[in-house]
Amino acid sequence: MGPTDRVLLRVERLRAGYGRVQVLWDVDLHVDRGEIVCLVGANGAGKTTLLRAITGVIPPRGAVAFEGSRIDARGTAAIARLGIAHVPEGRQLFPGMTVREHLELGAAFVPGAWDHRGETLERVYTLFPRLRERERQAAGTMSGGEQQMLAVARSLMARPKMLLVDEPSLGLAPVLVQAVFAALREINRQGVTILLVEQNVRQTLLMAQRGYVLENGRIVLEGPGPALLANDHVKAAYLGL
Repeated sequence: MGPTDRVLLRVERLRAGYGRVQVLWDVDLHVDRGEIVCLVGANGAGKTTLLRAITGVIPPRGAVAFEGSRIDARGTAAIARLGIAHVPEGRQLFPGMTVREHLELGAAFVPGAWDHRGETLERVYTLFPRLRERERQAAGTMSGGEQQMLAVARSLMARPKMLLVDEPSLGLAPVLVQAVFAALREINRQGVTILLVEQNVRQTLLMAQRGYVLENGRIVLEGPGPALLANDHVKAAYLGL
């Protein structure tokens, strides 16, 4: 794995699982700088496991490189300091902590992020005005859409180069889904590369430059988003056509 100017994240022959249960089998993918790349597949296909393996939450076997350097032997904190932020499925907020406390926590463990927290805070409040209004409110009393905004904003406080986002629209009303997708497009426009796992296959493939289809722990299809939307297998398996 040599460094290239274009590829930000590269995964090669990645295997991972839980204990003796292997979930991922020789997964290869890459994400170029500035891209939105989506990962689609059925429940249980291994999408969340892949994000966890990339960020070191579970130990990967195989090669993971970020900006040309191997990170598969590093811990989660070290990977975060390199510039990868993970927005987990289910938001994983602390119900009793306020919006402001969550955002400050997001900046606390990455060198440089804490020193620039005021500037970044204004950026996320501009992106998510509702969070400014709810600054002193406990996260557990907020709506699902507001909590998802907070989960994304907390990750942005680390000033990442790349955002891994897991099922951001899960459980949200359609109008809030549109708001979350619009925010992700703006985050990408501002220079953050995104690897997105999402159940809304049609909207995700329309937004992404490229996509991968993961089935039973293996990549079975890859290509530009519009090409995958037109693929007969994708239409039958994920779009009901």
